[in-house]
Amino acid sequence: MVLRALEREHCHTLWEMTEIAGDVPTEHVQPGLAQEQADKWFEEIQGKQGQTGVDFGVFTLEGKVIGHVQLHSIDWQDRSAELGLGFARVSDRGKGYGTNALQLIVRYAFEHLGLHRLAANPVAFNSPAIRVLEKCGFQLEGHQRDAFFFGGRWYDRVNYSILEAEFRQLSDVQTSG
Repeated sequence: MVLRALEREHCHTLWEMTEIAGDVPTEHVQPGLAQEQADKWFEEIQGKQGQTGVDFGVFTLEGKVIGHVQLHSIDWQDRSAELGLGFARVSDRGKGYGTNALQLIVRYAFEHLGLHRLAANPVAFNSPAIRVLEKCGFQLEGHQRDAFFFGGRWYDRVNYSILEAEFRQLSDVQTSG
């Protein structure tokens, strides 16, 4: 699995492939929107790239785009950002791609962008995302009550973060062990 730039056609592919699993999605979805929305998404990515966001496609070693990982809401003064990660097809989830993609984007954020703090705020019932965050060294900070509304019901979000020093300590342990 590798991270690389998302081209317009990759956004079209991800848009077209997106599957919703379970009764409640883990993020807001917009089913039935035309491919023009994929163009709009691509333009949004390009407009933010390197300024308030950094977006990558998640690709198999064979070159097939399967997901998207991003740093968004980058605050260059406070050297912080939020993370987003998603895979279009249900069949590509639960195979370790998320862990690998998160490890790569975290390393990129700390070692190449010079960020100090990364945060992620999954919906509280998204246990696969929470497992990946914890596996990658993120610490639980708290809850946002009733922060996600879907299907006439409110759901909590959980707040996770990792600091640069924690990442470095984890990296030192992994390389020495």
